Amino acid sequence: MSDIAYIIPIKINDEDNIENTYRINNLEQIFKHCLKQSIKFNIYITETNVVKSSAIINLINNYKSKLNLNYNLIINKTQEFDRAHTFNCTIKHFIDNEEILIMGDCDIPLYKNIFQSIKKIRDKKYYFISPYNFIEKLSMNQTNFIYKNNICLDEIASNFQKTPDKNPYSFSGGILVVNRLIFEKMGLWFEINGYGGEDRILDVILEYNFKEKTLRETSNYIHLWHPESPSIKNIGKRLNFVNKFFGCKWTPNSKSMHQYCNHKSHDIWEILYKTQKKGDLNKYNKK
Repeated sequence: MSDIAYIIPIKINDEDNIENTYRINNLEQIFKHCLKQSIKFNIYITETNVVKSSAIINLINNYKSKLNLNYNLIINKTQEFDRAHTFNCTIKHFIDNEEILIMGDCDIPLYKNIFQSIKKIRDKKYYFISPYNFIEKLSMNQTNFIYKNNICLDEIASNFQKTPDKNPYSFSGGILVVNRLIFEKMGLWFEINGYGGEDRILDVILEYNFKEKTLRETSNYIHLWHPESPSIKNIGKRLNFVNKFFGCKWTPNSKSMHQYCNHKSHDIWEILYKTQKKGDLNKYNKK
């Protein structure tokens, strides 16, 4: 399926700490699951770091004969992981001519329903699809169990009960399948200078531009455990920005994705979105 680019962003801060051990192990689970499902996508691993992580390079070398793996580095001399910037750079500078994008997560494996979502995008029934409606965040022990046992992740996901408190925080978080041409014409991700909030901004933009062309599938997915990242430390400031300019608000007691939102009219945020410089490879190339 050479018309599909599966993009997985990752940031390694210190190869000796526990977070990075789990990030690498989780990425390997994604590779293993791709092999089980005979996935032939072009897979783009985009690392944001000061130098290439030897752990990531070694993992890719172990699987590159079995999967269509591509590696790229964005120089980042800060501790910030900017998910939107990483996707934008990959789309603008690294991928080939693929028409469908799967914007992934290094802790969330794809499941067999992804092929149904791809077909709907290819048939232009929808332009933007979240391939799951419920996501279960696994514990450290559950994730360690997966590492040690050759088990079917699809079955694990399907066995979790669908309950309201397992709703994702946003439509655009985690994994998103999109029509590349439409997404590029729209203007790509809004970059919020860090991790957290970029997904909710995209939710607002999609609601305004393509409400009838977005779909949430009904499947369950799982999120493999990892320790909290340093990139999350300034999330309060970013969420305040999202609420101020986009009218999108999330609180820990939210029972649905946009329960407390009052999304702003596009004339409030559109000039910010349209005039922002996106996908600059040198954005974080300085302290």
